[in-house]
Amino acid sequence: MTAINTPKYLLTLCALALGSVVVAQVKVPNPWPDFIPTSNLSVKLEKLYQIPQSSSSNPKARLICLREPNDGSGRIFVNDQRGELWVSVGGGDPTLFVDLSDEFNDLADSPGFGTGFVGFDFHPEFATNGLFYTMHNEETNSATADIPLPDGGTEELQAVLVEWTVNDPSANTWAGTRRQMIRFEQTQTYHGFQEIMFNKSATPSDSDYGHLYLTCGDTGAYGSQDFDQSYRLDSVFSKIMRIDPLGTNGRTGEYGIPADNPYVDGDPDTFDEIYARGFRNPHRISWDLGGDNLMFVGDIGERNFEEINIVESGNHYGWPYREGTFLFDPSGRPQDSNGSRDNRDWVYELPADDASFGYTYPVAQYDQWDEAGVQTPLAVCGGFVYRGSEIPSMVGQYVFGEVIDGSMFVVPVANLIQGNPPADFGRLNLYNEANEAQTFLEMVQEDSGAHTRTDLRFGQDLSGEIYVMSKRDRWVRKMVSADVGTGETLGGFPVVEDSNGNRWADTGDWIGFISLTNAPWVYVLDLDSWLYIEEPLPNAPGSWGYLSN
Repeated sequence: MTAINTPKYLLTLCALALGSVVVAQVKVPNPWPDFIPTSNLSVKLEKLYQIPQSSSSNPKARLICLREPNDGSGRIFVNDQRGELWVSVGGGDPTLFVDLSDEFNDLADSPGFGTGFVGFDFHPEFATNGLFYTMHNEETNSATADIPLPDGGTEELQAVLVEWTVNDPSANTWAGTRRQMIRFEQTQTYHGFQEIMFNKSATPSDSDYGHLYLTCGDTGAYGSQDFDQSYRLDSVFSKIMRIDPLGTNGRTGEYGIPADNPYVDGDPDTFDEIYARGFRNPHRISWDLGGDNLMFVGDIGERNFEEINIVESGNHYGWPYREGTFLFDPSGRPQDSNGSRDNRDWVYELPADDASFGYTYPVAQYDQWDEAGVQTPLAVCGGFVYRGSEIPSMVGQYVFGEVIDGSMFVVPVANLIQGNPPADFGRLNLYNEANEAQTFLEMVQEDSGAHTRTDLRFGQDLSGEIYVMSKRDRWVRKMVSADVGTGETLGGFPVVEDSNGNRWADTGDWIGFISLTNAPWVYVLDLDSWLYIEEPLPNAPGSWGYLSN
C-alpha cells in the first residue's frame, strides 16, 4: 500500500480494508427466503398527463424526476433524460420549460442507463431567487474536469452540476443565465451521478436548509476492480455528497461546503463534500415530510439484495464488503466461476466480529433469488413517505418499488428503525382508473405494447401526495384513494376488499384496518393481534372488545 500522509484517511482506509478479510466464508445460496406478502392497503393510479415522447422506440420518454417548486404555483416539473424539462400547470398538458440538449452540445444521453439529464431540483427560495439546479452528462473530454479520476483511471463520461437563474420565477419557459458549479470525470456510463435534491422537510431555521445533496454510485468500480474507491475519502464514487450551492469555499469556488459535514478537515486530498458512503447505486433519495423527517435512499444491489437505507451523516453503508445484511467478497472478478455461480452471485454469512467494522445496514431489503436457486435481475426504486390528504389509510407509509416489473411496496415508516433487523413490508394493491385490480406492468403495457419493463419512478409534491411514472408509456399518474368498497359496513365503518379478495374494515383513527376473514375474531393490523367483536361495532375508543392472548 502506498503511504499517504493523511492520518485520518489512512486510518479509514486500513480499517475498511480489514473488512475484506474473511475467515471461513460460508456461502448463503438463498439469503433472504422471506415471501413478500400482499398488504391490506390499496391505491388507484389516476392518469394525469403524458409527457411528449422523445423517441419512437422504447423507452419513449426517459422520465426520471418529478418536482414541485416551493413558490405556491402548484406547478409540477418532470424531466426526460434525453434533455427536456417539462412543466404542467394546474394538471394540464405539459409544455417545454427548457431543453438541455439545446444548451449543451455535448450532452450524452446514451447508451442509456443513468446517462443524460439525470436530475434537477429547485432551491427552496426559488420564488424569490429564481434558482434551480441540474445534473447532466457530457461526452468524454468535453472540457477539463474539476474532479479528475483518482489513480489515473480512464474517463468514459463527465457529470456536470449547473445552477440556473430564471429572470421570472413564475414563467413557464426558461430565460435567464446559468453557471457551471463543478465537473466530474466518471469511469463508466452507469452507476454515476444521478439524483440531486434539497431536503424538502428543512425549514429556514434548520441547519440543513438550502443544502443540496448529490448521489453517485460506484461507476462500475467493482467490475473494473477499483472497488476501494467506494469507501475512500479521496473518491466521490459510492457517496452521497452535500454542498451549499450559495457558498464559495468549495473546490471550484462556485459552491460551498457546510461546516457540519462529517468529513470536513481541510485536507485537500479528501472530499469534505462527502456526507455518507458505501453505496453501490444510491438511485433515489427522499425525506419524510412529517414524523422525524428521516432521509431515505434506495440502493440498487449487485446480484443479491435491493436495499432501503436511512441516511445519516458520516455513516458507511458497506459496499463493496456488504450487500444487504450479508458479507460480499469483491476480491474476485464479477463473472469468474465460483462453484455453481459467478463470484458476484454469492453472499456470505457475516463474520463474528462484524460490529467492529461499523457498517450501517438496511432498514428494509429483498433479494433476487428464489427457492430453486434462480436469479431474477431486479432494481429497487426508492420512494417517499406518504403525507398527503387524499388517502388517509396511507399516511405514514413509506412507498417504494421495483424498477423492472413495477411492483410497489409499503411499510409503516415507524417500523423502519436504524440498527434493527430489516422490517417486513407488503405489496401495495393497485387499481386502474376503472377500479379494476391490475399490476403496474399491465397498466403500462396497455399504452406501450408488450414488454417486460416498466422503468418505474416515483415523485412527490410538497403536499405529500405521491406520483408514479414510467419511461415506457410516458404517463404521469397520481396515487388516489381506490374505490374498492363492497357496499358493506361494520358498525358504520366501510368494508373494502383487496386484490386477493380479503375483506377489511377501515376504522380510521380508532384501530385502523381490521381483517374480517375470521369474524367475529378480527385481525387488527395496527395492533398485530386478534380482537373479538360483534355487530354493531363500537366506533369510539374505550368501547368494549377484548384482545386474544
